[in-house]
Amino acid sequence: MIFCAQYPIADMRQILNSQSYGLLGIPKWPMPDSEDDFVRHFGGIRTRKKGGLLLLGGEDKICKAKRAVRFTQSPVFRDKSSSLTISFRPERRFFFDGKLSAKFELALSNATPYSDEDNLPPLHLNKNQTRNLIKFFLDLKLRVPNYQENEIKEYPIMNIGKPISQLYNYATIQKKQNQENINAF
Repeated sequence: MIFCAQYPIADMRQILNSQSYGLLGIPKWPMPDSEDDFVRHFGGIRTRKKGGLLLLGGEDKICKAKRAVRFTQSPVFRDKSSSLTISFRPERRFFFDGKLSAKFELALSNATPYSDEDNLPPLHLNKNQTRNLIKFFLDLKLRVPNYQENEIKEYPIMNIGKPISQLYNYATIQKKQNQENINAF
C-alpha cells in the first residue's frame, strides 16, 4: 500500500527575472548532477532507479528531500479494535522541471527497505480499519523548518503546502540577497 500526497509549487521567478530574486545557479534543473548537486535544506539529487516520466520533465532526477519535512512520531498505524499494526516507510521527494513546475511529494508505503515496491505485502482491511487508516494518514503531524523565524513549526499533513513552498523559496535564493520577497512566494 502506498499513500502519497503531492504539493504543487509554481515558481514564476525564472519567467519574471531571476536576477532580481538572487536565485542560486544550482542545482542545474532540469538535468542536475546526481553525484554532486543538492537542494539546500531539502537534500541530495539522485537518479530514479526506474527513470521517470520525461513528458512531465524533471522526474528522472529527484531530490531526496529528507531534510525538508520530519514526522513528529514514527508513522506506525495501530488499529485499536484488532491487533493490526502497519509500519510505514516514508519517502520525501522534490521534483522541478527547471522552468515553472515543481512539486514536493510525501509517500508512505508498507514496503520494507529490502522489498520490491512492485510487490508490496497485501493488506486485507475491513471497513472500520480502512476508515481508521485514512484518519491516521490525515491526522499525521509534520515538522517543517521556518528559517525566516529561526524555528521548526508543526503542521497537519494537509497544511504543509505553504510552509514547503516558503522553505523552497528560502532554499533557492542567495543568503546575502535581500529576502524581502520571501513571504510573497
